[in-house]
Amino acid sequence: MYHKLLVSVVVVVAIFTSVCETKPGREICYLPLITTACTTIFRELSFWYDAELVNCLPIPFGQCSANENKNAFRSYEDCFGFIRELVETLKKMYHKLLVSVVVVVAIFATVCEPQHAEEVCSLPEETIICNLWNHNFHWRYEAPLRNCVRVGAGLCLVNRNGFGTYEECMTFCRGVEPRMQPDCSDSDEDEADCTPTDNK
Repeated sequence: MYHKLLVSVVVVVAIFTSVCETKPGREICYLPLITTACTTIFRELSFWYDAELVNCLPIPFGQCSANENKNAFRSYEDCFGFIRELVETLKKMYHKLLVSVVVVVAIFATVCEPQHAEEVCSLPEETIICNLWNHNFHWRYEAPLRNCVRVGAGLCLVNRNGFGTYEECMTFCRGVEPRMQPDCSDSDEDEADCTPTDNK
């Protein structure tokens, strides 16, 4: 368990570093428009990306880009396509970072909190979409079935009822029975532990 925690922390640090460092092409989006007087009627580069307006804009007529062809594009489609591809890449990286943080928190909670089989193995399924990236927990205990079941593809468990293998799951949870609802028909039953009935 501590090994999983250590591995996940290392992965988070690695991804955080890759997200925060300047990616190739990222600095181009923040270059200001630098132009020179231009008498060419048909300019090769006609658009640039304005980071403040978050949009691709035409280079004013009569001017040519002097950005050494960095923040300058042949068409609006070329400009928008470049920015969109960069944004999608960053979104995927931030998503991986978020998933890793959630996994680390889940493992940390598993390591630090008391492990009571009945409590842990009765927890409901709680998952997030993670595209199987850094997927450490593949199995959970289903108390009504008295058996361990595999988590759906593309999902990661985020509570303590998660295990790396079927054998690990069954070893920890074997024998845990489903929790029964209190019988509210018994007048001696504590109201706080009783599920209220709808009297109509």
